[in-house]
Amino acid sequence: MSSGIYRIVNLINGKCYVGQTADLKNRERQHFNDLKSKCHKNRHLQSAYNLYGLDNFKFEILELVEIPNSIVARSQRRDYLIQYEQKWIDHFNSFEGGYNLVPSAGSNLGMVVSEETRSKLRKARSSYKPTDETCERISKSLKGRRFTDEHRAKLSQTRKGMKFTDETKERLAQSHAKQRYLVTFPDGETVEITNLNGFCKKYNLNRTGMGRVCNGKLPIYKGY
Repeated sequence: MSSGIYRIVNLINGKCYVGQTADLKNRERQHFNDLKSKCHKNRHLQSAYNLYGLDNFKFEILELVEIPNSIVARSQRRDYLIQYEQKWIDHFNSFEGGYNLVPSAGSNLGMVVSEETRSKLRKARSSYKPTDETCERISKSLKGRRFTDEHRAKLSQTRKGMKFTDETKERLAQSHAKQRYLVTFPDGETVEITNLNGFCKKYNLNRTGMGRVCNGKLPIYKGY
């Protein structure tokens, strides 16, 4: 598995999108699968692909980057690659003169996902299943987490006696039904979810941590 910086270049006009990844081969496949399905999260790149077609786009590796063995967490690996990604974004001017949606590597500020794209993402990702390798990495990252009996008892005690009125239950249900989140997996894939609790349960994630990310109170949680 090779990590580094890449670009997707339009062979007609020379415009490009610059990105980084810990798995170049997998990222190339993800990008072109999304483009072919017309659900790529980068609306500028998707529009250009729709106009010029597959044959006029090329995935190029700009720089292979060896990540130190001491850097294990996904978020740390991504942060380590940002400095290299930014260098190439500036080199190709891929924000003002290309397909990058933001000027700074690692930032999502300014990104807008249309309702049409959201709908296509839902359809394309409805059958998403993480690879065995991804599941294994997630499992390893969660190993060793333990709650003491005292902690479990306190959690149980705080929930005893909690009752909600029918009106409150209805308001909560309506509120949750309206909430939609775009979640990016550690491998770079983005999905839209409407049930955060179910998502966290499925992928064995802490609901509070993911909630803070979705609400903008935490920049990243376990690579998401």
